[in-house]
Amino acid sequence: MERDELLRTENKTKIQMSAKKKRVAVIGCGASGISALVAFAKAQENGGEIPEVVCFEKQSSMGGLWIYDGRVGVNEYGEPITSPMYRDLRLNSPKEVEEYYDYTYDEHFGQKPVPSYCDRATKLDYLIGRAKKYDVERFVKFSSVVTKVEKLGQEFSVIYKHLPSKESFEESFDYVIVASGLHPIPKTPNYPGIDTFPGRIIHSTDFKLPDELKLIDCLLIIGTSFSAMDIATFHYKIGGRKTLLSYHGEKPSFDLKWPDSVSYVSDLAHVSGSVCTFKDGSQYKVDMIVFATGYELKFPFLEPKLRLEAQGYRFVHHDLYKGVFYHGEPSMFYIGMLIPIYNFTLYERQAWLIKEFLMDRFTLPSKEDRKLDIDVWIQKAQSLPKRGGPLTNDPIYYNWLLDYMKDIVEDLNFPDKADLKFMVDVQYQNSINRSKNIITFRDVQFPSGYTGTMGKLCADH
Repeated sequence: MERDELLRTENKTKIQMSAKKKRVAVIGCGASGISALVAFAKAQENGGEIPEVVCFEKQSSMGGLWIYDGRVGVNEYGEPITSPMYRDLRLNSPKEVEEYYDYTYDEHFGQKPVPSYCDRATKLDYLIGRAKKYDVERFVKFSSVVTKVEKLGQEFSVIYKHLPSKESFEESFDYVIVASGLHPIPKTPNYPGIDTFPGRIIHSTDFKLPDELKLIDCLLIIGTSFSAMDIATFHYKIGGRKTLLSYHGEKPSFDLKWPDSVSYVSDLAHVSGSVCTFKDGSQYKVDMIVFATGYELKFPFLEPKLRLEAQGYRFVHHDLYKGVFYHGEPSMFYIGMLIPIYNFTLYERQAWLIKEFLMDRFTLPSKEDRKLDIDVWIQKAQSLPKRGGPLTNDPIYYNWLLDYMKDIVEDLNFPDKADLKFMVDVQYQNSINRSKNIITFRDVQFPSGYTGTMGKLCADH
């Protein structure tokens, strides 16, 4: 009798374990995290049985890096403020290449004209509007920063701190989605004599307002990518006499037409007071230095065996199958770790793949086959031109990412039937316009690939 009772108890336990609902932790509620939450919300709306989803967001609202914070340093909870957004940021690529298939700009803004290169606040408003459409806030624990994630047996232990109360909590999950973004830790190189410079030195993450440049006669920007271009443009428009863009290694291969007051200089060699000497032998007296040198991709809250090791943007990561599944632990997923072109469009497809896997509609290949697939994409990436990247006028970069986006949702009934060639054409034309006139390229407008509505310049843009 005791043996029969024991067997019944064991069987009951097995049934309970098999019926246990999967728990999924999503770390971050910016654009990539919202894509994950929307994927689950829509599946549930369509009658699907979704996992229990909990999203941890350290800020008090959704939006991630699109939220502008005028402060620098740390916030009221002692957490670093690392948002790269400045107040007057405008898009570097037309909004039409990142439009949601299920929530167009027309649906959100109605008859209000929206420029193709809209500002940060407009983009954030659009992002939040879609999140609210699917009520994803119900999944989110706000003001909650994840401090530690480790794999214990078959489950993940997630420890997080509720910032207002300073209390820490621990929860167990079957899966973890890392959607914490690409901009956590600013990179700031050191140069001989930099400590003797009498002027202001900042990283671009601490640049907030164009007015900061009003009294700067000669501005040195270390770096030549998007933030560097934007800050140089602000300095030119505000009346700066001289702007220097310092490149590392070879001079950038992309040909941007700058005004005469903006020029490239080689790598900084050393600093003596306000005089900066460059490796090409040139010298300039500088009033302010801005490091537009990018960010380190770090995940200190993850235990080492779960941690993606990368130096920054990549076309492919050797540890991510389909750019999503962590090779060493395939129940750990990453969203948004690839080079930032077509961001929203890319996140949607990565989130769809994860959702399909967790709803048992996608079967993960063996570890060996996953490695073979990763190697194929690494070889493809190695065939790309080595210099210039997506700032060049070469459509090969845009086509490469579109091939990737097609691949990750192949045979998964992804509902977005957008003309991806349209996206390539728009992005390519954007790069051509930028090379012709870096100051005015944002004046060009493009049509929506979904509604045909043209972007329209506004007085405040």
